[in-house]
Amino acid sequence: MAKVHTPEKLRDLLLEVIVGAAGGDEANWRKALGEVEKLPIAFNAQSNWAVHPTGTKAQRAIAKAVDLVREQHRYVAS
Repeated sequence: MAKVHTPEKLRDLLLEVIVGAAGGDEANWRKALGEVEKLPIAFNAQSNWAVHPTGTKAQRAIAKAVDLVREQHRYVAS
């Protein structure tokens, strides 16, 4: 079973995947990614977190990273 991360740790993991796959400056990706939002589990039993990236190019790269990470980390802790 996968470890349950805090939103901050999950954001770091997402950034590691994005920078590793797409390259570029981590600070720019951090800005494009935004924060990991913890959602009430009652609204979506599949996962309790979301991100709201900015920028068209960034959204594509981030969406792929989110799909990969969500497979192993469906939930975030408080």
